Amino acid sequence: MILYGPVKFDDNEWFFIVSSLISWSLIVLLPKRLAPIDIVSLWVLNYALAQTADFTISVPPYDFYDVNDRPQMEITDFLFYFFTYPPAGYFVVYIYSMLRLSAVRLGAYLVLCGFIAEIMEWGAARWFHVFTYKGWSPWYSGPVYILVFLLNLALYKLLRRYAPLLDRERRAE
Repeated sequence: MILYGPVKFDDNEWFFIVSSLISWSLIVLLPKRLAPIDIVSLWVLNYALAQTADFTISVPPYDFYDVNDRPQMEITDFLFYFFTYPPAGYFVVYIYSMLRLSAVRLGAYLVLCGFIAEIMEWGAARWFHVFTYKGWSPWYSGPVYILVFLLNLALYKLLRRYAPLLDRERRAE
């Protein structure tokens, strides 16, 4: 795979740098709530989901949008997948781990998180030209974000169910 450089270093690269610095600073500064296995697993899931989604619907035959400056993958695109997208899932799970949500409140929480992510995508596209839509609308992304965040929570619950077994096995060694 060829990774191209940006056409020019402009607002979408600055968006990547600033949003990554903010999210990573929050991750470092917030009290630790998630186990390392949770963090790594969520990171891998979100990296894979973001890359799969973009490689599925942002290339022909669909070609609904371009990320950053060109249709081809740039180094910044790769960095987005690794540093910018995964923190969203991390924060959804982090906040969820602090709350005790009934099924109704969990649904409302997921809708709220999806709406916030949708608004952030819209702002990234409108003001920082991170996305160039060609048949896609940020409104379509809301349900996708809800599904992605639901998958994050499902993975977290699965890990919390089985990770204690891994911790006991590691301590026994």
